[in-house]
Amino acid sequence: MINTQRLIQTFQTIVAIDSPTDEEEQMADFLMTFFQNKNYEPQKDEHHNVFVKIAGAGSQASAKPLFFNAHIDTVEPGRGIECIIDGDTLRSKGETILGSDNKAAVAAILEMIEGLEENNLDHPPLELLFTTSEEVANLGAINFDYTPVTATHGYSFDSGEDPGNIIIASPFYNRFDITLIGKSAHAARPHHGINALLMFNKAFAKCSFGKISENTVCNIGKIEGGHVRNTVPGSVTFNGEVRSFVETELEEVTNHITSTFSQMASSFGGQIEVDVVQENAGFDYDASDDFVQHVASHIGKLGKTPQFLRASGCYDANIFAEKGIKVLNMANGSRDSHSTNEHITIDDLTYTAELALSLAQVPFSSQ
Repeated sequence: MINTQRLIQTFQTIVAIDSPTDEEEQMADFLMTFFQNKNYEPQKDEHHNVFVKIAGAGSQASAKPLFFNAHIDTVEPGRGIECIIDGDTLRSKGETILGSDNKAAVAAILEMIEGLEENNLDHPPLELLFTTSEEVANLGAINFDYTPVTATHGYSFDSGEDPGNIIIASPFYNRFDITLIGKSAHAARPHHGINALLMFNKAFAKCSFGKISENTVCNIGKIEGGHVRNTVPGSVTFNGEVRSFVETELEEVTNHITSTFSQMASSFGGQIEVDVVQENAGFDYDASDDFVQHVASHIGKLGKTPQFLRASGCYDANIFAEKGIKVLNMANGSRDSHSTNEHITIDDLTYTAELALSLAQVPFSSQ
């Protein structure tokens, strides 16, 4: 029931619409026109998120609604994308990304709607949210007003793994930005200063980084300090993150870092500025969970063996979990995302649309 040729044409059309993060307006307008032409009433907010409700049909018209999501922003180089067909594969001409992260999902959801309509298929009410700025801290999903959303379960297709894979866990995520403030002095008179770099080194040695446990990782990715060679550095600023599948571990590791650096600053007679933000909540579902198995059954019926993955990355699905919407993130087959070698096979794109269409026809009721 999937029209593969139409699906490919839709994909080629939408990847050609420039939509790097913070510049998604044209892509949002395309979606607004698509749904308006079908006599739906899409809504676009100030962040260019697009939300549309589609009434249920047939025997499922009064069932609980289902939520579908894809993000419409892409990374750079993502302007002037030209998608070519290379045998059984869709790729860019090589000077840009392809944009299959995440426009493969956008195309699949649009084809899902086409399939439901032209085949007069019964389906529950659908609530579709196309988000912006996913590539930068999931800002579209964070800033969306969820008041009109009534669905409690749904689907996203934003993983560059083999189709059939289901992301059942994604970490809680804290970012921290810390500045250690000492006192600058001429390098010939170090005793007149408070060396912020020494302060940093001694505190750093008291903390653990890298893989902390099976659940938690921690990293400092950027350090800046000092101005010139012959001056004791009076300040050091560094930026880091903690990711954990267990929220209590996330907070324990984050608190250990901030308290260790605070104590060290005090011991040197310096000061500290600390900013910690939990960018998103996490989720961790058991493979035996009813909703996970519901999705797995659809994957099996479409000829693949479902695999259950615990991802280290964060997605819009993390934000939805925090908002009380249980969204499973599934693989769409996109390869080498965020590179000029990004590509997706026609079979994987088609399978993603087939899976979306299959899922859209069956409501889910939690036990």
